Amino acid sequence: MPQYYTFSSSGLHQPNGDSVAVPPEPVAAPQCPPQADSFPPHPESAPESLPPESSDGDCRQGLVQVLQLLKSSACSAFVDYHAFAFVTQSLIQGAHPIAECAEESGDNLSALSGSFRRFSPQTQHALDTGGAVYAPIPAADGVEILASADRVFLQQLRAIVFSLLPSTTEDACKTVRAMLSHQMADGSHDRTVSLTAGALAVHHAVLLSAIDGVLVLTCDARRFYLVCADQVSFLGE
Repeated sequence: MPQYYTFSSSGLHQPNGDSVAVPPEPVAAPQCPPQADSFPPHPESAPESLPPESSDGDCRQGLVQVLQLLKSSACSAFVDYHAFAFVTQSLIQGAHPIAECAEESGDNLSALSGSFRRFSPQTQHALDTGGAVYAPIPAADGVEILASADRVFLQQLRAIVFSLLPSTTEDACKTVRAMLSHQMADGSHDRTVSLTAGALAVHHAVLLSAIDGVLVLTCDARRFYLVCADQVSFLGE
C-alpha cells in the first residue's frame, strides 16, 4: 500500500501527520572537479551576484540559494543557461505545456528554451530571463501568449526547471546530481514522488533534497526541478 508524504512551508510531513524537520544547514556535498575545455562556462548568461536575503517566509531565498549554488561551483559549466523554464501559477516561460506526462517519468513540458541571464540588478526580487510565455489548455498543448518576456518576479514562481548541456557526460551528470543531493532528516532522500505546482506536473521524479523551502528533484540525468514546497497542490508516488 503506497505511503504519501505531504509538504508545506514548514517542511516534509510523514503519513501520520507528524512534521519532520529538515536540517537548517545542508550536508556538505561533493564538489565539482575542474572542467575540461569541452565544457566552457556561460559568462554572458550566468547570474553575476546574489541578491539580499528575503525575510518574507516564502521560498524565494531557497530558489536563489540553489541557483547561486549552481552558478558559484564548477558545475556551472554543465548548466545550459538557455534551457530553463519558469513556472508560475498559470503560466510557463521557456516551455509550452504538453497534454500528457511521460508514462514512466517526466513532466508536462516541451523542450526547454527559456534563458536565465542573471539576478536582476533593478530589483532584488526578480530574475532577468528570456523566452516566450505559454498558457496551458486542458487536454491540449499550451498556447503562446507572449512572444518574449525578459523578467520574472520571484514571488510569482512556483518552480524552476533547467537542463544540463547535451554534451555533458554521464559522470558529470552524476556529479551535478550529487552536488544537489543532501540527506534529509526522515530518510526521504532519493524517494520517488509525483506532484503538481502551479502549471507544472512532474511524474515519478526522484526527490534529491529540500533546501530552504525548495524541493530539488530530477526525472532523468539532465533535467532538474526546483519546486516551492508550499506551492505543491497534489502529491503522490
